[in-house]
Amino acid sequence: MEGNKSHKSFERRISGVHGEKGKEWLRKLPNILNEAETRFDISIGTPFDLSYNYVTRAFLKDTYEPCVLKLGVDGKEFLTEVKTLEKFRGQGYVQLIDKEEELRAFLLSYKEGDTPPLDDVEAISSVMKRSPKIKTDIEIFPTIEEQFHSLQKYRNSKDLYEKGYVNEALLRKAEDMIEVLLNSETEKVLLHGDLHAGNIIYDGERYTAIDPKGVVGELAFEPAQFFLNAPISLLKDEKIVNKWLLFFKENNHLDPDRVIQYAFCKAVLSLVWLVEDNDPNWEEGVEYAKVIEMHV
Repeated sequence: MEGNKSHKSFERRISGVHGEKGKEWLRKLPNILNEAETRFDISIGTPFDLSYNYVTRAFLKDTYEPCVLKLGVDGKEFLTEVKTLEKFRGQGYVQLIDKEEELRAFLLSYKEGDTPPLDDVEAISSVMKRSPKIKTDIEIFPTIEEQFHSLQKYRNSKDLYEKGYVNEALLRKAEDMIEVLLNSETEKVLLHGDLHAGNIIYDGERYTAIDPKGVVGELAFEPAQFFLNAPISLLKDEKIVNKWLLFFKENNHLDPDRVIQYAFCKAVLSLVWLVEDNDPNWEEGVEYAKVIEMHV
């Protein structure tokens, strides 16, 4: 019963984000899974908890080695994630085994372990330290500046903007702040783009990142999603937030002011995305933006 509820929630999310394209993909999903089994020569097991992609356990038939099959709706996002994994080559990130662009499917090595707690700042810092600083041949990847174009797009969308989902003062503050940050960006590198505890596996020795978005920007942007996923009760505590910022400063040499400013801007950006995706949890996004704003 619980599995059915989870799958129904996944179907609603896919339909809400991708519309008719998502519904058509869901109808074809059983056939896509069968085709992936054949092309990759794998046996498919049970799916993981599903969010915006179909991710399931599997194993290679010839070696019985466990692996992970991931299927996506959006071809552009699929290619970006594959290219990101290819760039990092398993350094700080899960290893890419194979891909089928036509199916928007790829195989990943199976990483034994658990996701760390949401407030595990060391997990984020560790992945950042282990990952190579890739600065060349990254022109194909989207930039954080391009991501923030969504703020202007939202403002220009009368159907959404005039309903007042996003407070005008919050929106304006984020627009002004991100302009200053982007105009003073330091060295640009390839980033995960969605680095939080839910996208990290800890095997008892090392933290390994999964599900990269693949965006280009300065390192100070990378911890932003950590703050957006941290428990709201901890995020309200100034001492705890300052402790996190100090950790990033001492271990990753990041400017605390820029880190928290990026976190605020991304909180507003994420709120806009929630509204655009018809996500029923958009009010939670408002709360996170307002709480992070207190630390800016």
